[in-house]
Amino acid sequence: RVKAENSVGAGDWSDVEVLVFENPNVEKKNRKKAQDETKKSIADKLATEIQGTLAEIRDLHLSRKLTICRASAFCHELQQQVRRAKTFKGWLDARGTALVKEAREKVEELGSWKDRKEFMSEWK
Repeated sequence: RVKAENSVGAGDWSDVEVLVFENPNVEKKNRKKAQDETKKSIADKLATEIQGTLAEIRDLHLSRKLTICRASAFCHELQQQVRRAKTFKGWLDARGTALVKEAREKVEELGSWKDRKEFMSEWK
């Protein structure tokens, strides 16, 4: 229990319980570990998303169904994923880093498709 007083000296006992932590450094370390695990999990999910997007692009390209419009949409989607991956760069494993690199290359390739689309629209 804690006794609190105001500026005129009137006070009363509170029903507040005071929590005492055994070691603040241990608490801080546990919190940091939990945050790192969460960020690692998010980075893994992001790598899986990028892998799925790249696989979808590859499948459409092989089946010759990748249009300029779809390429533009995939380019935008991959740009967003690469931007998010930059935030979690320190938590990406080797697979994730390789996928981000491949995604950047694919963005450049799809960007040229997008440029062709704009070029063709100017000729109409």
